[in-house]
Amino acid sequence: MRSKNEIEEDKNIKNYYKIIVLVLILFSNLFAQIIFLPSSKILFPKEFESFDFFPDNISSGPSGFYLLDNKSRQIAYLSNDGKYKIEGGFGSGTSAFIDPVSILISNLYVWVVERTNNMIHSLDYKLNFVKSSEFEPIYPEFAAVDSWDQIYLYSNLDRMLYRFNPFTEHTSEFIDLSVWSDQCGNIEAISVLESGDVFLFCKDQQLLFQFNRVGRLIKISSVENLDVDFVTSYNSRILLLNKNGNGSVFPGAKEIKLPVTETILGISSYQGGLSILHSDHIIILREQIH
Repeated sequence: MRSKNEIEEDKNIKNYYKIIVLVLILFSNLFAQIIFLPSSKILFPKEFESFDFFPDNISSGPSGFYLLDNKSRQIAYLSNDGKYKIEGGFGSGTSAFIDPVSILISNLYVWVVERTNNMIHSLDYKLNFVKSSEFEPIYPEFAAVDSWDQIYLYSNLDRMLYRFNPFTEHTSEFIDLSVWSDQCGNIEAISVLESGDVFLFCKDQQLLFQFNRVGRLIKISSVENLDVDFVTSYNSRILLLNKNGNGSVFPGAKEIKLPVTETILGISSYQGGLSILHSDHIIILREQIH
């Protein structure tokens, strides 16, 4: 019969090996390389060119892709089964835009944010017009939307991030970036995680600001040796990427390289992967962890 000391020693050995296994799992996750592989390629309809439609902004939803061409002031819906619809352009009326800067989608709602006339246009997921809402003259450069359909508008003019409720049409001040004016110049990108955390990227000083859903600062991270053009949310993480597909994942600051051979015009999360906008097509990438 085993003694009490022997039984206790066996327990200690088992606990020791459990700790070793947990440490190995932790380090394997910490240093795991994130690899994206192409899943599919979606060519634009030939009619896009006849409409002089060359998108440079993308958002993705369950049923397809929402595209914005800032130059022609047009938007398009490209469904998963290849159907499309184009709206906007020069002129007047509900289907015309003056200075669109972002197209956003959340919970089958689509919004087009205009800068010069301080307006948000609401549409359904098939781009049927619903209404237009005006907000205070803040002239936003960037916009994002969270899981609760709250729209975030950043203005470098007054260094303020505003939050706009598209249903009540109420605008409120959310984060005053002038508080960190000694650390950051102009904000160049904004993204929101599903948790509600808001990320603002300051390109001049290469800093990434993270705030929680109520606007409290969580962390300021230094982004070194990386030329960032896009900041996008992806599976509870933030991707910082340049137009060649090189970048980092936060948290963890893991380096990634997307398998692209053409200049990236826009990036969006799409059904657990990424949708990459190119001049005449969209590439869908899926993640594999090694």
